[in-house]
Amino acid sequence: MDEDIAIEVLDPDLCPRYAGRVIRGVTIGESPLWMKARISHAGMRPISNVVDATNYVLWALGQPLHAFDLHTIVGSRIIVRRAYPGEELTTLDNERRVLSDDILVIADAERASVVAGVMGGLDSEITQSTTDILLEGANFSGPSIMRTESALGLRSEASTRYEKGLDPEMIPLALDMACKLFVELCGGHGLGGDDRRPHRPKPQIVLKLRPARVEHIVGLRVATEDMADILRRLGCAVAESGSDLTVAVPSFRADLEREIDLIEEVTRIHGFDQIPSTLPARRSGHGGLHPAQAALRRAEDLLVGAGLFQVITYSFGDEKWPRSLAIGGRRWRRDGVRLSNPLSADQSIMRTMLLPGLLATAQRNAAVREERAAIFEMGRVFKPSGAELPDEMTHVGLLVTGEWGEPSWLRSGVNVDYFLAKGLLERLRAGLGSALEYVPGAEPFLHPGKCAELHDSNGRAIGWVGEVHPLVLQAYDLRAPAVAAEVDVELLLEASGGGRRSAICSRIRW
Repeated sequence: MDEDIAIEVLDPDLCPRYAGRVIRGVTIGESPLWMKARISHAGMRPISNVVDATNYVLWALGQPLHAFDLHTIVGSRIIVRRAYPGEELTTLDNERRVLSDDILVIADAERASVVAGVMGGLDSEITQSTTDILLEGANFSGPSIMRTESALGLRSEASTRYEKGLDPEMIPLALDMACKLFVELCGGHGLGGDDRRPHRPKPQIVLKLRPARVEHIVGLRVATEDMADILRRLGCAVAESGSDLTVAVPSFRADLEREIDLIEEVTRIHGFDQIPSTLPARRSGHGGLHPAQAALRRAEDLLVGAGLFQVITYSFGDEKWPRSLAIGGRRWRRDGVRLSNPLSADQSIMRTMLLPGLLATAQRNAAVREERAAIFEMGRVFKPSGAELPDEMTHVGLLVTGEWGEPSWLRSGVNVDYFLAKGLLERLRAGLGSALEYVPGAEPFLHPGKCAELHDSNGRAIGWVGEVHPLVLQAYDLRAPAVAAEVDVELLLEASGGGRRSAICSRIRW
């Protein structure tokens, strides 16, 4: 590499390979039309010949690259390290970001220049005055990139690839391709490179494939030479060892770890449609539903028979939903269990009620001009317990919006009201042989005077029923009136002799 640039990897556990190339004498300008067209078709915006060349390689080979302005690197050093606590960096989207010490950065002698694997820094970006470039090709730890994305709320084309794990052997090929494009499009010339691998490369995975095992697992007889041909076409090195095959897996197929993975690949290429249709072998066994499972199945059948459609919503949701329901006094219902590593901001807490998911489903229906919805859900809710794990309860919730019943030329639908929801609950109660008592009560998300609290035969509060408050309907963009109910079905079954809650919970499999 250029004698004035030194590369140092301080955290090899997060960066197993880092390579750089220096290209001098480039002229920054627009890319040719063919390059702009291909970048645009990939869903990216053409920027300049240098940036477009790195993005072109990204889409062609799947290996992200990053180009620095060589003269912005202070001290002629590249250091791959964890960020200092509270260290700040302005990224290419012009956002000032505060970093923590578990975020990997690419730094020079003074400051961080890049959030490693995610986005470059504004201070080292390529500009019209750039003449010399340091081109970076690296391999980063996937879990580390995912933590960085979550911590910064930042995601890029590069990070979506790094988080899944990339082949470190792809880096030299990607750098060669980019340098060739730089010479063609930017007029630059290369001065060699440096490739730092703090750890030894992982040994090549070698697996044994037994043709008899393929036939046993899949029920499909494939000739041994056909298996070998399929695996060779996938990039594997195959040698025969008696009646078995010895398969050397290429580095870019990190998903091939066991013999069963090879069996899957052979079956996939040979054709799933070639698998014969057979009845499953059954040596012995006696099936059946436990009484608690049968009761829950009966509850589903009763609600479907009443005209409701069953839905399944996420068990986690937005932390803002208690505000949309105006939930106040019951803290456990308002403050759900928070996920330590949520998939997104709108899926960050475990639900304490089924109602938000039902309302969101009705909202999506209304967005496509389907104001009527008659739906129910049976699923778990999670109550903070103060212990390591929350209390889990099985609830059944229902929601009806708009008119009830299919309108026809003979009659129109019936407007929903409290008595419709009560009638649905009575049908459920009678079918399960349970007892329900309707006690005047008030929930902030229900219409005052048009709701009730549900008690079982032991006087325990096990749910609620009523018309949804107009302000809640407004928060969910629902114009039609709605009624809803929710009941702890485990307590309902327990009161009717269906078994203790612990027995029901332990035998239900979701």
